[in-house]
Amino acid sequence: MATVPNPTRPYNPGQHQQPASGGTGLGETLHQAAASVGDAASTVAHGVQSCWDSTTQEVRQGAEYVADKAGDFWGDATNMVRRYPVASVLIAFGLGCLAASLFRVPNWTDDVSRRMSRGSM
Repeated sequence: MATVPNPTRPYNPGQHQQPASGGTGLGETLHQAAASVGDAASTVAHGVQSCWDSTTQEVRQGAEYVADKAGDFWGDATNMVRRYPVASVLIAFGLGCLAASLFRVPNWTDDVSRRMSRGSM
């Protein structure tokens, strides 16, 4: 919409004239909306940065805690083996046998082929 100069005031093409209704102009409204969006984006960015900082701090503390506990466990296990060497070897052998029996692959191919040949008769 073209701006019509007011005959009672001198016309200045760089000046934004407000409508006769006394409200704000479209340009000023857009400027205020852009400022509001900028403020909201700044607030969100600050919140995200704060969240990121606290998260990284918590992760670092958690990693330090786990490393300390792992070191404590390793030290305790080493001391236990030094204190009870025979029992430790027997326990390790028993756990190895148990793991081997759990991970052993049964020979089912002969049984399956035998059942299939019986079923086809």
